[in-house]
Amino acid sequence: MIVDALVYAGPSLYRDGIGLDDLLAAAARAGVDHLLGAPARPPDYDLPAASERLAEECATSGGRASCLARVDPWQHDAPARARDLLTHGAVRGLLVHPYQETIQANHAAVVAVAREAAAAGKPVVVEAGHPLVAEALSLADLARQIDGPVVMTRGGQVNMGGLAQQSADLALAASANLHALTCGMYRQDWLEACVATFGPARLLHGSGAPIFDLAFELERTRQVAMSDTERADVLGGNARRLFGLTA
Repeated sequence: MIVDALVYAGPSLYRDGIGLDDLLAAAARAGVDHLLGAPARPPDYDLPAASERLAEECATSGGRASCLARVDPWQHDAPARARDLLTHGAVRGLLVHPYQETIQANHAAVVAVAREAAAAGKPVVVEAGHPLVAEALSLADLARQIDGPVVMTRGGQVNMGGLAQQSADLALAASANLHALTCGMYRQDWLEACVATFGPARLLHGSGAPIFDLAFELERTRQVAMSDTERADVLGGNARRLFGLTA
């Protein structure tokens, strides 16, 4: 079973939105069995409402999609809203986007939201690699403060070289509950080193579509040099385990 552990669905403030049905059609063409979808930042900025709509769509997808709910950590009721969203049967975790919400990934407000996910036994996915707000070592600090899985996108880096790459390695070494998504990681050697150094359980396939191309990102993961058993874990087994997918 192939799982794409992150796509963005629904209307977007940035005019690049794509509906869940279209993402599911692209997934079917590429051979992806299940999508974990987070709402794109909606034009009205109401992330909980967008999460509720997407969760309902996922619930009627015939087991082909699950939802990663979003809240704005700056809102005083964010932990309570997250707690409520996490009770929905289609919601399998939370997503925090420090760049869009202009907040540091290890800020106390983000920690409070992430702890709600951990208390519900569900992961928190964090858009990572953005300078000042979501660098890999700040993700390691977030992971240190919660008792649950944290998944950083883009391997925890944007430029994929120099000290950013070293920081991603240090972050994964420091926090056993920290995982990485493959999306946008053009450094195949880093993906291979991640599996070899930290084990296949720490890496998950995710495209980040429509920011990245769903089919291309799948092929990127398929081209990583690893055993067939490790590839099966990275392509879907790890996501099924972390997010509690049964379909």
